[in-house]
Amino acid sequence: MNNVKLVALIAMLFLGVGNVNAQERSTVLIRMQYMGETSYRITTVEPDYTKSELTSSRKGEQEDSDIILKKELDKWIQSGYKIVSSTNSRTTVGTTIEIIYLMVKEDE
Repeated sequence: MNNVKLVALIAMLFLGVGNVNAQERSTVLIRMQYMGETSYRITTVEPDYTKSELTSSRKGEQEDSDIILKKELDKWIQSGYKIVSSTNSRTTVGTTIEIIYLMVKEDE
């Protein structure tokens, strides 16, 4: 009976270590904020918690913001990350916010 308990305890420890490793995986957050039709802000929070931000308020650059966002996503995907989820919402003052969550790929 003690052997069964020991095996169960060891199995639980291994499962717990697996969960801890999953939580330590590197992540990136990219936030795209459209403020009306003429301005946007792209903020990236990198794995080491540093933040970079690009802002534009020039008329007619909406397409350029999409290209900048794609370049930022491509940079992280080429670095071994994958998109895990994204969400968007519109505020009452006309601002649209999209958040993209990336996580480093597991070894396959």
